[in-house]
Amino acid sequence: MLPETNPDIIYVPAATLRGGYRDLATAVDALLYPDACIPDIIRQNVRYRDYEREHGARAAVNLLVEESPALGRDAESLSRSVYLLKSSPIADYDIQAWPIDKPFTLCGHRFEGLRDLQACVEMTGDAEISRFSYFSMALKDHKHIDGLHVGSVTEGYPRFDSYDDCDTRSYQNFMISREPITKSMLKAFAGLPARTNYCKVEEKIPAEWLPLVYYVGDYNYIQIATPKD
Repeated sequence: MLPETNPDIIYVPAATLRGGYRDLATAVDALLYPDACIPDIIRQNVRYRDYEREHGARAAVNLLVEESPALGRDAESLSRSVYLLKSSPIADYDIQAWPIDKPFTLCGHRFEGLRDLQACVEMTGDAEISRFSYFSMALKDHKHIDGLHVGSVTEGYPRFDSYDDCDTRSYQNFMISREPITKSMLKAFAGLPARTNYCKVEEKIPAEWLPLVYYVGDYNYIQIATPKD
């Protein structure tokens, strides 16, 4: 799936970090609130996901503490992390945090980064949550890929007052298909469960929808969900 992956590199899904780290302790030192990131570090790095799947949530948390003792200073945070992991059973597919400017491969096609994926979107759906919910779709000029098609569903950032009207950021979910994207496919994609910030990369993705990619809109990483090799 990701031939460029070095299993020894740790990617931490945090807004303040860019790229990967050679060891977890270095990554944790760069975090403002490292304890809060424990579940995300485990669930968004394939190596830690595999370890949790084999040994359990508590063992995975303990492994992180072994690799970065600074994470073990707050017993309450560790217990909360174990609870959060157990309350959302891990799926049998991979989820990996990935820098937005680094190449990745999906369905045999190499994308040069997030912008390249965005350029290939042929149809997009815009789901606005308001007093009256609606779902609108539009065709897009796009970069063609032989045998693959990309669709996206997005949701604009929340708007609380007039100062937010010029905020064009959005939460973005991407699907890959062997068939041209249709309105019915995109509407079904929009209907998949989503976590906070309209994120559809989570632990209950139906197998037929893999792979999926999610971008929160203004961070330095994406999240990629793919079947196990």
